[in-house]
Amino acid sequence: MKFRRFIRFNNYQIQMIILGTILIVVIVLFINNHRSIEKLERQQEKLDSINKALDLKEAIHQKRLKEFEEQAEKNRKQVETLKKDIEKQLEE
Repeated sequence: MKFRRFIRFNNYQIQMIILGTILIVVIVLFINNHRSIEKLERQQEKLDSINKALDLKEAIHQKRLKEFEEQAEKNRKQVETLKKDIEKQLEE
């Protein structure tokens, strides 16, 4: 009966099977790692573009804030001069 005979591996064949299995596992892990890195790079690019947009908005906001402060200072000085003029006119 030939069916009862099992395949017997010698030490070299067992080592090659283990080595092949380890190689396949390492390749799968490498591919998975590579895909994860690509995904993280895409997310980093998105975050960089969002960060640039926020920096631009912040710069515009700071510029407008400075303009409003300058205008408020001009208006305050104008109010003071008008107040002095009115006081002089009332004294006369």
